[in-house]
Amino acid sequence: MSPNLCPQDSVGAVIQDAAGRFLVLYRRGFPKGLAFIAGHSEEGEDPRTTLQREVFEESGIVVKKCELALHRT
Repeated sequence: MSPNLCPQDSVGAVIQDAAGRFLVLYRRGFPKGLAFIAGHSEEGEDPRTTLQREVFEESGIVVKKCELALHRT
């Protein structure tokens, strides 16, 4: 078994609008460049709650509905 390189749970959001465009942010801090919204879970937080919080913190968008694409338990 490989070592856990990221011991804290995290999420990433791929947001697409009705026209098929994806939301991509430009990060000014490390690592710089284009990225999807992502972040680490806070203690006791489930993946959907983490996703909603991170999307709001990084973009101001309120997530009302999301689909979990990949989840590790």
